[in-house]
Amino acid sequence: MARTGLQRLLRLKIRLDGELRRPDVAPLAIEIGELSATGLRFECNRATALALLPPRHQAPGLVTGVKVVVHFELPGLQKPVAVPCKLGLCRRKAQDRYCFECLFDPREHIQQQRIETFLRRHAASVFEVGQAVAPKGERHSHVA
Repeated sequence: MARTGLQRLLRLKIRLDGELRRPDVAPLAIEIGELSATGLRFECNRATALALLPPRHQAPGLVTGVKVVVHFELPGLQKPVAVPCKLGLCRRKAQDRYCFECLFDPREHIQQQRIETFLRRHAASVFEVGQAVAPKGERHSHVA
C-alpha cells in the first residue's frame, strides 16, 4: 500500500508505554516515542533488543524478517490497540538503550484506522489552538 502525503504528515511525538508480543518470546516492555499512520518508533533496554534481534543479527542496523504485535493504549480510546508490525531499523542510543523503527502490517486496516483517527483528532486540536507544525524544511507558522 502506497503512503499518501497526508499519511506522512500524520506523525506525532508521544510517550506511551507499550508491550511487544511474539509467539516465541515472553511479552517485552517498550516505550513508544513516535507514532504515525504507517508505523511507530520505540525505545527499549538491551535485554529487550537482544530478545527481538535474530541470533545472526545481534548488532544495530537493518532488521529483516522480525514480526511482532505491538500493544498500547491511546488516550481517548476505550480499547487498547494491538497492531502487527515488521521491525525495520535498530539504533543504539546508549549502553542500555536501543531505538527501533517498525512499519504496520498494511493488511491490518482496523487498527491502523483507529491510530489514524487518533492522529487526525490530535492534529485538529493542535491547529485549533494555533500551534501549527510546519513540514520539515519550512518555517513554523501560527494560525491566528
